[in-house]
Parts: sequence; C-alpha cells; structure tokens
Amino acid sequence: MKKVILVCLLALSIVGVHIHPAQAEGCRVDTATHSFSNGHNVGTVFCDAAGAQKVTITGATSAVSPATANAAAPTRAEAASVPLSVDLAGNQRVTLGTLFSGEDQTNNLLMISGGVVRQTQILGTGGVPSTATDATTTPQILPTGKKTFTGRVTCTGTCVQTQKVYGTWRSTADATKDDLIGTITLNASTSDQASFATDINYSYWYVVTTLTSGTTPLAGIFVQY
Repeated sequence: MKKVILVCLLALSIVGVHIHPAQAEGCRVDTATHSFSNGHNVGTVFCDAAGAQKVTITGATSAVSPATANAAAPTRAEAASVPLSVDLAGNQRVTLGTLFSGEDQTNNLLMISGGVVRQTQILGTGGVPSTATDATTTPQILPTGKKTFTGRVTCTGTCVQTQKVYGTWRSTADATKDDLIGTITLNASTSDQASFATDINYSYWYVVTTLTSGTTPLAGIFVQY
C-alpha cells in the first residue's frame, strides 16, 4: 500500500500537480449585509461588487475638516465638535486657557521682560493719593530687581507727612524688627512728592506714615519697576 501511495505522489509531481495546505481566502464579493452573533469568529472579509471592502463604523461620527479659515476668531458652542481655526494667511489661532505666571496682559509683556515700566501702589488706592491719616500698610510682594518708590501727598494748605518704606521676610509688619529701606519726607503747600530707588530685594514691602498734617491731606506711594 505504501508503495502505491508513493507512486501516486510521484506521478502527480511529474505532471505539475502540487498539493497546498488550506489557504485563507481573500475578499469575498457579497452585496448582502450579514449579521453575526456575539462571540462569532468572522473569518471572511466581504467586498461589494466593485471589490471595495465593506466596513461599518458603529457609533455617531462627525466629519470635521482639518482647519477653517476665518478673518476673525470664531465663537464656539458648548460641547461642539469643531475644526481648527486659522486666519486668512493660514496661521493657526492658539490662545492659552491658563495664563503663564507673570503675564502682564495689559502691556502684552511678561513681568521679567523689558519694555514699558509697570507700577504698583502700596499706599492708597485707585491710582491716586487716598490715605488721610497715619497708617501702616499691609505687606505685599513686589517684583525683584531695581525699584523706584515715589511718595506723594495733596491737601488744602500745607501738606506734611513722613513715609518710611520697610522690607521684610514675613507677611506681617513689625517696624521694630524689619529693615528700613528709605524715608520720604513731604512738606509743601497744596502738594508735594519725592522719590528714592533701591535694588535690594525682600519678600514683602510695606509703608509706615507719620506726622501727617494739613487740611484734608491725602497720601500715596507708587512703586515703579
């Protein structure tokens, strides 16, 4: 029997007939839509009559173009699926939702960068002299580097006030322990102002005003850096 099988295999080989293992079929053309049960192993790839593979994507989809050109920045609706926005020159619009620490958006600068001088008022409020009596201000943080302190007082009659600027490592004021950095002495009719500069750095700064007198005196200190 073994000899018969060997002879048959040899004959098939001579005439060009080869025996191949089972091969996975390619794309089967079938225009019908098929359904499969859960866990069913689908071993056949189906194509339409043109030979294109049939694929169905489940779930909602939304066609979104890569980018849309707008002359002005568009307004977005809550939870909307939207394309990227570019200007008419093709430049993508990007705006940070969270600002970098130190941004000065009013002047379009970082606080450490050069450019226009910035100002902080540490005595009085509203950009004008507004403190009417002797007082100690709340310590506050100022930027590092060289700073100019300008004290000003206005009144009707003669304006008198002494303004002492202190630096400290803590957020509470104690003039008996903290360092006195500069003293501004004001005494003039109607208004007076004076300045001093320092490049000393402290964590906190505050002002103690004394000897305030005059008719309706109003005082302020402005720090430029």
